[in-house]
Amino acid sequence: MNSRITLLGRVIVGSMFLLSGGGKLISPSKATVFAADLLPIQLADAGLLVLALSLFEVSLGFLLYIGKWPQIVAFFSCMLLLFFTVLALATPNIDSSCGCFGDLISTHLELSILPRNLTLLLLSLFLMRSSSNPVNTNVVNKNG
Repeated sequence: MNSRITLLGRVIVGSMFLLSGGGKLISPSKATVFAADLLPIQLADAGLLVLALSLFEVSLGFLLYIGKWPQIVAFFSCMLLLFFTVLALATPNIDSSCGCFGDLISTHLELSILPRNLTLLLLSLFLMRSSSNPVNTNVVNKNG
């Protein structure tokens, strides 16, 4: 039963990262403008930052899907979700779209995204905890 819950958690969190990272890769303009407005950097630098973040999110989502390095990937998922949640709390009155999912889904950093982020954060923590229990990998010697 635990393996089914872990698989479901990996699919849910992985889908969110694939959707958000892929959305920003397809249409990075809103996220780039948001990053340039939020940080003291030029628009071109914000574009590079959004590209790097998008590739990181897609990589996390893909690795969650295939179950590769589950504890490390779950840790970075937690850190990224924690960062986004703190960002939403720190900037609740920004009027423009954050571009979190590119142009696919219009989102604003509002307190209404906290339940989604906290649920995903809890799922990531569960994945990190469930992947810390090592699987028995004893190899049986066929020759004797």
